Parts: sequence; C-alpha cells; structure tokens
Amino acid sequence: MLLLKNARVVDYLSGIDEKRDILVSAGDILSVSGKVKVLPDLVENIIDCSGLVAIPGIFDMHVHARDPGQTHKEDLKSCSEAAIAGGVTGFLCMPNTEPVTDNEQTLKYISEKAKTCKAKIYAACSITEGQEGEKICDFGALKEAGAVAATDDGKPVRSARVMGEAMIQAGDVKMPIISHCEDLDIAHGGLINAGKVSIIFGVWGMHRTSENIITSREIDLARDLYEKVHIAHVSTKEA
Repeated sequence: MLLLKNARVVDYLSGIDEKRDILVSAGDILSVSGKVKVLPDLVENIIDCSGLVAIPGIFDMHVHARDPGQTHKEDLKSCSEAAIAGGVTGFLCMPNTEPVTDNEQTLKYISEKAKTCKAKIYAACSITEGQEGEKICDFGALKEAGAVAATDDGKPVRSARVMGEAMIQAGDVKMPIISHCEDLDIAHGGLINAGKVSIIFGVWGMHRTSENIITSREIDLARDLYEKVHIAHVSTKEA
C-alpha cells in the first residue's frame, strides 16, 4: 500500500479543500481522511506531500492527437503518455486526422488503439463530411462506432443552416455538438489578436468579432431550436 500524507486535497464535487492523507492500494484509493491510521508493516511506501495539491484526474475536452495520418507529429500513445504525466487522465480527440474522423473505420481504429493507452481516450467525429461544412455526417452510425461528440474543430461550419440542422440531428441521437467559433472571413488569416501587439510587431491581426459573431450565432441557434451546443476554447470577454 501507498500512503500520501499531508496533501492539500481539492475536490469540488465533494466540497473538500483541506489537508488530508490518502491511502492507495493496487491503484485504488481506499481512504481520504484527516489522519489515516494503518499498521506500519502494511504500508510499502509513505510520501510526505506537504505543499502539494491532490486533485481528481483532469479531463481535456480538446486534444489534437494527430492519429491516424499525422503520427510524425503525435500519436495516441505519445499523447496519452504526455497527458498522464501532467495529471490528465482522459481526453477527447478532435477529428482533424487523415482521414478525417467522419467514418466508422477511423473511429474503430482510434477505439482499438486507445485500449493500449494509459489515459482514457474518447473520439469526436466531424459534423460534416471531410470537415467541408456541407454534407452532415450520419451521427447515429458514428455514435455506434464510438464517437461521443461532433465538431468540425478548426474548420467552423460556415452555414448557419447546416449548423442548425446538425444540432437537430445530433440532438436526436443525444450527441453533443462542439463549435469552433471563428468567422474565417473576418479572421482573414490572422495570426494573433488584433491590437497593439500585432501593430507593434507588424503581424496580421485577427479581430475579436470573428469569435464573437459565431458564438452569438450558435447560441441563437441552440436557443431557437431547443438544442445544446458546447463552445470550444472561449477567449474573448464578449463570447
């Protein structure tokens, strides 16, 4: 058994934020209390965690694992190892793979490879085929193949009509829609936020209305259609 002593345990679900001891056996937490009492000969290792914080495993909602198709950048195994090292015990893969995760075969590939990884890996399918913003994917079939959410990731759905219909179809199979809110016409190839810094360094800026307009659109669609939407990586005050 492993005894972690004097850690600041923070768990918002349980309302805990105080110094406690944690007793672990074979990877399972047996006890979290003010003072764990256990026979010394039963504990193989005692670690003083004074000054350290213990929290539940983090879940990352937006990960570019690049697998399949771009494994020279990252793959599911290396992504999982990095995640675990940073306290991230589960994550959602974006569909910007090659091929795009708009088909059952790619989803099954991810699901099978994920079984050998340390972190819990989930996959999102694309909203539209090839992330092209036109033909909506078959969410029912893709959910059956393992997809837990739908998003076109860095290629926002340009058409409000297509996005609205996607919200309805995804809602029918209880699949969350995740929106990357960016009006690409306004962004116009911008590299950083438009403002003093972009002007000083002569870098083409991206105006904040690019994010705000599409965020507003998604909220209006969700409200009017009685559907739900998850807005990814919010970065402006207005959004």
